Amino acid sequence: MDPIQSQTQQQNSPQQPTQSNSNLPPSQPPTDNKKPLFLILLFLFAIVVVVTVVIFLAYPKAPSSNRGETVNPPILSPTESVSQEEQDLQKIDLGDIDKDLQDIQADVEQL
Repeated sequence: MDPIQSQTQQQNSPQQPTQSNSNLPPSQPPTDNKKPLFLILLFLFAIVVVVTVVIFLAYPKAPSSNRGETVNPPILSPTESVSQEEQDLQKIDLGDIDKDLQDIQADVEQL
């Protein structure tokens, strides 16, 4: 084996302790961490439920239609709004539409 490789392997290899530690207690098996996680998730779910209930109780209920009362929306005159829209449309300058269409036709024929 090459001396450089042997030095590299010696440096990379973990060094084992030569002395036994008999004073340390035996290692304990890992504990089950599912219970605290479950409790945290349960707590968060309970908070979401409480916040949802508070929000629904804070807003007033919609009026019930069981009373037999009907509310009619106000009737607006459509002629006033149409005439104003038509006047606005008449003010728009579109230029020469026929000339624009002829230019487009000429471009299409060139393709």
